[in-house]
Amino acid sequence: MVNAFKGDTSLIHQSPFFIEHEGNRIARDGKWKLVSYFNKPWELFDMESDRSEGNDLAEDFPEVVSRLDAAYQNWAHRSEVIPWEYAEEFIVYRRN
Repeated sequence: MVNAFKGDTSLIHQSPFFIEHEGNRIARDGKWKLVSYFNKPWELFDMESDRSEGNDLAEDFPEVVSRLDAAYQNWAHRSEVIPWEYAEEFIVYRRN
């Protein structure tokens, strides 16, 4: 973070990374960020030109969506991500 505060604009992550939280998913690779809220289709954003994620480019770049989706699915399998439809039934998510 110190380098970023000093004005370094190089990428912090040099390889793709993935996140899943309560059924919401993210795949990030370079300038591309693929996002899906629970039970919603993927949205694709160019983080270099659209940091506020206002312009979904998924229809314009289906090959990027396919590539990042496949990478996400591979990561989720390797990481044993539990589909949210099942995970939300765990006791820690139950409301009294």
